[in-house]
Amino acid sequence: MVKIRFLVILTCLIGGGCANTRPPCNATLNLNHTINHQQLLSDLRTLSAAEMQGRKPTTEGSRLAQDYITSRFQQAGLETFAGTYRSHFKFRKGGSQIGTNLIGYKRGEEKPDEYIVLTAHYDHLGKKGRVIYYGADDNASGVSAILAIADYLKDKKTKHSVIFLATDAEEYGLFGSKAFVKNPPVQLSQIKLNLNFDMIGQGGASKLLYVAGTKKNPQLKPVVRQLQQSTSVCLQIGHEVRKKLRGTIMGGLDWQKASDHAPFSEKDIPYLYFGVDLHRHYHQQTDTFESIDQGFYMATTETLLDAFKRIDGQLQELLTQ
Repeated sequence: MVKIRFLVILTCLIGGGCANTRPPCNATLNLNHTINHQQLLSDLRTLSAAEMQGRKPTTEGSRLAQDYITSRFQQAGLETFAGTYRSHFKFRKGGSQIGTNLIGYKRGEEKPDEYIVLTAHYDHLGKKGRVIYYGADDNASGVSAILAIADYLKDKKTKHSVIFLATDAEEYGLFGSKAFVKNPPVQLSQIKLNLNFDMIGQGGASKLLYVAGTKKNPQLKPVVRQLQQSTSVCLQIGHEVRKKLRGTIMGGLDWQKASDHAPFSEKDIPYLYFGVDLHRHYHQQTDTFESIDQGFYMATTETLLDAFKRIDGQLQELLTQ
């Protein structure tokens, strides 16, 4: 998730300002085994390992993460748009820098010229001295989920074409997703919907996962209601507005601009954004593979696959309501 000020994090850690105040729905996690759980956890462990050095843009750790993700894209049989999965872009953060988005796609059978884009940022905060910010939940969790979906779809047909986009420099200001919508590999009008996954491995005691996007695009509510009936995590509509945070100098956190769905939304591309609330490991060195709630994470990833399958099958009906 895009970097926010330290005082917001401090409130989450000691003031309770980011705690979920809704009653728990007492979700009982049930796995349907549609995805390869072992591979999912292996991807998460690898991307949040010490050798990745926190995946800060332009660093050796970032390049190692790029190599791993592109190798997994290849294993999943994803095609490239320009002979390479890497798409470089310029951004400014303490001077001009080069970021690298990773893009692969699967061609649809019935509507190959219409695209659903799955996004998850692979960058994180890197190192500060000897301290590594591993970024397991933020956002190795989201990247590993899109890899799991790509694996699942390898030998299956989809109605629409699917772009798998692992963005860089999200933490610095959503630069990767901004670069993608500014210079997309297909016409922007061909992109019908964005599914964005950012921080999906820490549901807390209530196993709570938020889904955002239906406030601006209420036509997507039917598919969310379907998911709420089928998932075993506690799926709630939220993260739609600016959130007030007690005890800070900020008015709050604007969830509509907090992650990679924002540049798509600004281009009037409908989106659904899945993510947990801010938690005590957010942007801390404790955001490690060991801190992930593995049962919740596996169930959430199955829910995200279910979301994609439902949207792929119902997209025309959803967007014309």
